[in-house]
Amino acid sequence: MKEKYFISFIFLISLNLLQAAYINKNDVWKYYDYGMLSEKIWTQSTFNDSLWQSDKGPFGNGGKAATMINPNITTYFRKIFEISSTKNINALYFNILLQGGAVIYLNGEEILRINMPRGKTRFCMLPIPADPKIKQSRYLDYIIEADFSLKEGKNIIAVEVHRDSSNMENGCFDLKLSGVLLNDPPPGIKKLDKLCAFSFSIMSDNKGAGLENIHMYKCDRWIKEAGDRFILGLGDHVKDNRPNHFLTLLKTDSLWHNHFYPNVADGENEYWGKGQGDWGAGGPIFDYVNLAERKNVVIRSDSCEYYAVENHNGITVHIIQLHYSDTPKNPQIAFNESSRQYLMNTLDKINKTDNDIIVVLAHTGAWVNQLNTARRRKLINKADLILGATTHHYQRYIFKDADPDSGAIAFNTGAVGNSAINGFLQVHVLKNPTRFVIQYQQTAKSSRKLQKKGYAFLKYINGRIFSADWNKILNLK
Repeated sequence: MKEKYFISFIFLISLNLLQAAYINKNDVWKYYDYGMLSEKIWTQSTFNDSLWQSDKGPFGNGGKAATMINPNITTYFRKIFEISSTKNINALYFNILLQGGAVIYLNGEEILRINMPRGKTRFCMLPIPADPKIKQSRYLDYIIEADFSLKEGKNIIAVEVHRDSSNMENGCFDLKLSGVLLNDPPPGIKKLDKLCAFSFSIMSDNKGAGLENIHMYKCDRWIKEAGDRFILGLGDHVKDNRPNHFLTLLKTDSLWHNHFYPNVADGENEYWGKGQGDWGAGGPIFDYVNLAERKNVVIRSDSCEYYAVENHNGITVHIIQLHYSDTPKNPQIAFNESSRQYLMNTLDKINKTDNDIIVVLAHTGAWVNQLNTARRRKLINKADLILGATTHHYQRYIFKDADPDSGAIAFNTGAVGNSAINGFLQVHVLKNPTRFVIQYQQTAKSSRKLQKKGYAFLKYINGRIFSADWNKILNLK
């Protein structure tokens, strides 16, 4: 009999992914493709572009271009947009299709340079060659957080696009521009941050995106805003043919470098190995966070699974990371007996008390179903939190032999930047008695907030599971 484990997707329609887009893909632009413009006055709002041509993107010389342009090295674009308020706009988010290089100006000031040498630009200046591993047919993300000259009322975006003669036949340019709207967290979530003994977060499937991606940008901001002590990853943190800025974040940001626990999954195997089914090939992601050098981590001899311990405020979190990628489809190969036995042996070694939280992670969805009855029951009865990914949907699992009101609580993590409901799981651990609140923070929103009853859960260690009642948790009554 087929096991029933799926409860429901949480379909919350996102109405405010960002501030409404100022410029959309395929919008109409003014453009000049007849030769050199000698002065930067063309970037100013006062410039008269009435003689310029006007049409919609994408612009190029072939492929999926909607508007054909002359095959010059440099083409100039201008677009006026209006906004009613700049309040709480923390950054600007660009989603750009670009074949070559570009310099982008806002109200006459340069704010972004892509694949172009430093210094003064000239009409004949060639772009820096693009990384051959990155598909140029994709819209790529950029976030400008530093000071920018956005103003209420009319604004002008001006772009000079430079191309090499070798890629004139391809799509050239299109752009979407939005404001990143961030509000202060409401009082309830701030009180939860203050009441908890500590907090941590769980994220997955960002496909190589770093802080240039709006959802990862918010994820990072909110993790640090809450003061999370560590971050658990469920894999697919890299992807072939993409920039993979996440690896740079892992190397350069102290929180991510020292306190991120990655999972080896499909994307990691694909990026460092021969393909997604190249079992365990994604282990080099551990090097980006110096996992082998951490004294609280023991990595298996297979170099892709490990056991880690985090101790905070008298509570121990036990982390068991397993390797189970989506391919090959045969679970006996992808989630082999050695991994299953490793899980059981590791659980046996943990002396579980009311101050121990056991978290077990594997990438491929409802992986618990692949365990036999004895192992499944053992896992559900001893662990506190079971996690999977793959589907990119946030959902709660209830596995066969599991009591929905006790034992381990299980979730699919959703995804950061690759989901209909983008977000990540955040866990606040409370003491006396030891328990945790887990909820899905949606990065489509402008701030973290307490999730509605039914979408946030309270789990007592070695005890019951409840839908979160914020009045009781926060002592509001």
